[in-house]
Amino acid sequence: MTRSACILLVLAATTLASFPAYGQLRLEDENFSLELGGRVQPGYQFDLESKEDRHFFFGQNRLSLGLEAWGLFEAEFTLDFNSNGGYPEVKDLYARYVGLDWMSVQMGQFKVPASKQRLVSGSSSLFIERSPLSSDFVPGRDLGLALSLHTPLRHYALKLGAFTGQGENMRKDDEEGFPLFSARLEAMPFAPLSKGEGDVEYSDAFSMMIGAYGTYSRDAATEPDLQRIDGERWLYGGDLSMKFRGLFVSAEFAGAYYQPSLGESYYGAGFIAQASYFIAPIYLEPALRFDQLNPSDLLEDDLQRSLSFGLNAYPLQSHTLKFMLNYTLGLEGQDDLVAFMMQLAYP
Repeated sequence: MTRSACILLVLAATTLASFPAYGQLRLEDENFSLELGGRVQPGYQFDLESKEDRHFFFGQNRLSLGLEAWGLFEAEFTLDFNSNGGYPEVKDLYARYVGLDWMSVQMGQFKVPASKQRLVSGSSSLFIERSPLSSDFVPGRDLGLALSLHTPLRHYALKLGAFTGQGENMRKDDEEGFPLFSARLEAMPFAPLSKGEGDVEYSDAFSMMIGAYGTYSRDAATEPDLQRIDGERWLYGGDLSMKFRGLFVSAEFAGAYYQPSLGESYYGAGFIAQASYFIAPIYLEPALRFDQLNPSDLLEDDLQRSLSFGLNAYPLQSHTLKFMLNYTLGLEGQDDLVAFMMQLAYP
């Protein structure tokens, strides 16, 4: 199936799902449920410092299939049709046991339980592009096993993971696929925090999440001469998110210590702070984000720092149909960019 045909399929599926009169893309009975989902994100971006760098793009073109069985098991299979090779790429492929209200076990390829912003779905993000910290510095998806221990209402949770390094992360962090271990601790002392960024739901109850995480792995580390060598990497970070009546505020910090097999050790660190306010009467959401990333303290010219302004419109007061306008001011190591994107998504 060509990429164009896949895009049209996602468009048709998400458009039909947006209107209840056409029914929902879900089959279920008392024991099983099967749901088809997907999203397509066409957009246009231009570099204010280079008139030649202006192009159309697709953020994410994905189809997913979710399964629930007997209230004990969940499974998801997600394909992305935006890969450079022209063939669909497997993003998520996992099964999860959820039969106990204090524990769940997940196995397959999925997001490493670490960075909060990286765990947020691209369909419910505040901005078109993830920050460099989220997209390039912290772990993404990988093949492995994760255990979650939590209170019945999930106000407090401990998530532990062991991964092979052979999944999606292999291309960015680990040329030979060494194991990666992760741990994340979450606390939501007030009302549970919904998964997406922003507060399109216009929450009446104050919700907050405090998180801390750490990972250990052997990566293809980078020395000042940009030579890629094997080395140990300890990553640590923390995050804070809050929502209340349209207001959303979040911040996250991450740092890493590298010990190459050859050469001296070094550090890297990054920071994100963002806020938005959903104006319920007109379904508009202005947003602001500051991000900074210094991958190595041994290099003088790799600091990245930017300030992003966003305006999102939600005609259906949900992420099903969303229009996004972003302006990124490159303060250091980045160009000034303007981008527009539309999203159709279900569920």
